[in-house]
Amino acid sequence: MEFYNELELAPASVVLESARQYAEAFTNTPQYQNFVKAYNAFLEDDLAQGILNQLRQKQEQMHNQRLSAPISEEDQAEVKRLNQALYEQATVKVYLAAQNELVTLAQEQGDALSEALGLDFAAICRTGGCCG
Repeated sequence: MEFYNELELAPASVVLESARQYAEAFTNTPQYQNFVKAYNAFLEDDLAQGILNQLRQKQEQMHNQRLSAPISEEDQAEVKRLNQALYEQATVKVYLAAQNELVTLAQEQGDALSEALGLDFAAICRTGGCCG
């Protein structure tokens, strides 16, 4: 027999099973499937990955340099150019669109949970939670 205290509405096993079922349903949505497909395509895009690596290296170099000297206009322009080149890649555009669709779905689901629970689920999940 499973025990729970007066603060729990259901035994942990019921909550965990419900969470598992929700996760399974969520991962079967078109938005999630599109996101995974777009993410994998982005990871397999050698050109986009190369630009991303160059951008990360330049940003790290500038971060380390910032401690000892001001960032040059040339370095700033290079980061801007790499950033623009990255966001012009088709796989990046598709990935970001799929990510936005997935975030929208997650927000809608959070709203539905809030309504069903009678509390602001998103507020509870923010950094600091109920205690800070």
